[in-house]
Amino acid sequence: MSLYSCETNVKVAFIRDGYVWIKVDGHEEKITDKKAMYNYPPQWSFDGKILLYQKEAPALFNENQSRLGVIASRFFRARS
Repeated sequence: MSLYSCETNVKVAFIRDGYVWIKVDGHEEKITDKKAMYNYPPQWSFDGKILLYQKEAPALFNENQSRLGVIASRFFRARS
């Protein structure tokens, strides 16, 4: 018997095989549809409602470029 009982709403975002994934309450979901290079790990907003990620974009004029992605957390929910 445990002295502590807690319910958690764990949300994790990570890069796997060139895609951004999230894990919410044990359920994993791929949230990007195209493989890309990511220079930084995805980050949640302080309130956990928005996920921000940055990926490399095809360069125009031989310059390094990147694209910024923002996803509101209402679009991904743990499935029952």
